[in-house]
Amino acid sequence: MGQINELRDETAMKRLTIKSLEQWLTETGCFDLWFMGNSPRRRPTALGEEFGIEAEKRISEKGNEYEVYFLNEDGQRRIVERLLSGK
Repeated sequence: MGQINELRDETAMKRLTIKSLEQWLTETGCFDLWFMGNSPRRRPTALGEEFGIEAEKRISEKGNEYEVYFLNEDGQRRIVERLLSGK
């Protein structure tokens, strides 16, 4: 995200945030929104996996398992193409 923000023209484009990217990926059907208690959670859909979202299981220092999501190279390329298209 930082690299994209460094390359932008500040007069023409706002900073890209993780929150805005997650929102767009949810709106386009790449993430499914669900709740654990009162906390919203996201997980990639089949479309999201096709787009380039990958999940990686990790274990916290306390021994709790959790997943982190990241965009593979294809997903990153698609995000940059979308930004360049202005859509």
